[in-house]
Amino acid sequence: MMGNAREGSATFMLLAESDSAPQPRILYIGRGESRVGLAEVYISLIRPQIIRSDPTLERQPLDLKTDAVLEVVIEKASLLYYLDHGTLRNYAISD
Repeated sequence: MMGNAREGSATFMLLAESDSAPQPRILYIGRGESRVGLAEVYISLIRPQIIRSDPTLERQPLDLKTDAVLEVVIEKASLLYYLDHGTLRNYAISD
């Protein structure tokens, strides 16, 4: 989810309770100043697959085993956020 207020913005993941997580929890991807041009940023769901970054980043492909959230700043960058054994990680896809 993404939100924007006069003085601040936030992007976060809300995890529902499951067998491995007995209570729902919120993981913050980013908190910061208000984003005036929020239309320039979007998030989308990514299903498990092999993820390859832009070749200029020289990163190994990521074998994504769970659902993830892709945050895209149009014409600037894209980061994939995913859980790895309960730890929130990110993987740069483009810069």
